[in-house]
Amino acid sequence: MKYFKKYHSITLARKFRRYLLDTCIVIKREEIKEQINELKGKIKEKDMEQLATSRKYRIKFLISYDRDFEGFEEYITQRQFLSKMKIEVTKSEF
Repeated sequence: MKYFKKYHSITLARKFRRYLLDTCIVIKREEIKEQINELKGKIKEKDMEQLATSRKYRIKFLISYDRDFEGFEEYITQRQFLSKMKIEVTKSEF
């Protein structure tokens, strides 16, 4: 909300907040505590929650360009994901 409020408007910030609350599941840190403990020292603190959540809920792909996830089986780039889905993209799109 802070980003959209600062760079756009309070109205747009509220629309995005409503969209996220309607379409996403909020996962509390305590729900992934075990996975976080297993990952300590293996990945940067800032990336730990995303990877822990992927593991806890058996999410097959963690789609990102963040190279800090390299080496983890869940990690895949957007281009690789689209390729797996058999969707062609041009080099200029990514």
